[in-house]
Amino acid sequence: MISASERLVYQISLTVSKTAELEWQLKAYRNEKSISYENRYVEIAYEHDSGKDDYLSATSKFEEKTISEVSYVAFKQHFFSSILLTDTPFKTTSLKSQNLVSDEKLDTVFTKDFNAKMPLEFKGGELSYNMNLYFGP
Repeated sequence: MISASERLVYQISLTVSKTAELEWQLKAYRNEKSISYENRYVEIAYEHDSGKDDYLSATSKFEEKTISEVSYVAFKQHFFSSILLTDTPFKTTSLKSQNLVSDEKLDTVFTKDFNAKMPLEFKGGELSYNMNLYFGP
């Protein structure tokens, strides 16, 4: 918690002649004793085209996909998820999921590497997106 005497100041400069891009990345920590069991539940899920839910394969070694009109992206782990929701769907979203487990017998720290890139559009020279970030079960 930030006290009244502490202030955080951020300065962001954007050039409207260039495209702004939101990039979100997560390396999923291993939590279970059996990494093969846990990896079955670690995936990227998303909603596109006004309500269609889909996901990248949880069992692939590497998967990359570009989707249009995405309203949420979820980096799902076995019991917890990190979800980015937006009121204004992203026109295009590039998603990548890479399995980091090379040998199940090794003590692996991370299970997967997730990456999402969403270009943001300027409207009237301003960047205005109403987004929520959710962490939880």
